[in-house]
Order: sequence, then structure tokens, then C-alpha cells
Amino acid sequence: MNPELVPSAIVTQLLEAAAVQERWADTHRTASLAEHEQGVLGIFRRTLGPVLGAVLERALRLDQPASGRQRAACLECGRRRRPHQWRTRRPLSVCGPTPFRRPYFWCGPCGRGWVPADSALGLEPRQRLSSEPRRLQGRAGANIRSTLASSAVNGRLASHARSARRWATLARSRWRAQSRTRAAASITP
Repeated sequence: MNPELVPSAIVTQLLEAAAVQERWADTHRTASLAEHEQGVLGIFRRTLGPVLGAVLERALRLDQPASGRQRAACLECGRRRRPHQWRTRRPLSVCGPTPFRRPYFWCGPCGRGWVPADSALGLEPRQRLSSEPRRLQGRAGANIRSTLASSAVNGRLASHARSARRWATLARSRWRAQSRTRAAASITP
């Protein structure tokens, strides 16, 4: 089958975004430029993740009918296996949550499962953030949770960083005050 004849999920996602843009334009005829900017930006932010997921599926040729018949060698015994099932993964990227479906392989004798598509994309098992949000998370501080990193992707990293700095400053000032109190208590007869 010619791969060009297969309808691309990328086109589907973009057509859905275009329909939402049309509805936005129809329902916000008297909106200001600033309101249109925020509305269109919000629509595209919601669309970017699923579009990236469709691009990943297309790039790895997972959207082709033949992908269901592909085989992958077991990492332990080397036997070639068929896909056990298709699973959806939703890593958080700079485009937002990025859902994409990929085949999961299982070798019964070895008791081992693997996902070649994740390896091809450089995703570790159970990795929730792509490389760019991980870099942003590292910049903001090693102890930030994934939910904080997801808000960083949505453009709110600066406010969280300010809050973290304020908290750290407050903690230092409380520690200094307690140190002074302890020092004063030890001097008093």
C-alpha cells in the first residue's frame, strides 16, 4: 500500500484545530487584538501536543498498516517477537502532553517487555518529561516535582522560580532569627 494514501493523523489534528479556530472567530467578533492573541495562542497550545504525537507516529512509521506486523528482537534471547499490544504514552514536552501509540513487545520465556519506539526517541522507561522540560526543571531546581515542570511548559516557570526564591529567603531569615535567639539565650546568665 502506498504510504501517501494513508490519511495522516497530523492532517486530522490540524483540521480539528482549524475548526476550533473558525468557531473562535465566529463567536468572538467584537474581541480586541489582545483577546484574539490569547484565544488563538490557547487553541494552538492545546493542539501542539497531539500534533507532535501524530508527527512521532508518522516519523516512526507507526501509522502504517504494516507496523502491526513488525517484529522486534528480544533484548535477552534475541528471538524476534510480534507486538504484544499497542500502548499509549503521554510524555510531557514543550508542546504539552504528547500522546502517541506504539507497539509493546513481550518475550514470554524471558519474562521481559520492551518498546523499541521509546528507545528510538530516547525515552527511558517511566520517563515523564522530554529533554527540554527536564532541562527547564533542572534550571529551576532539582527538587521541583513533575507538576511544577508541567506548569513551566505552560509558561509559568518564572512565577514558580520567584516563589521558590521567596520561600528560600524566608527560610534563611527564620533560621538566622532562631540562631540569634539561641545565641542570646546562651549568653544570658
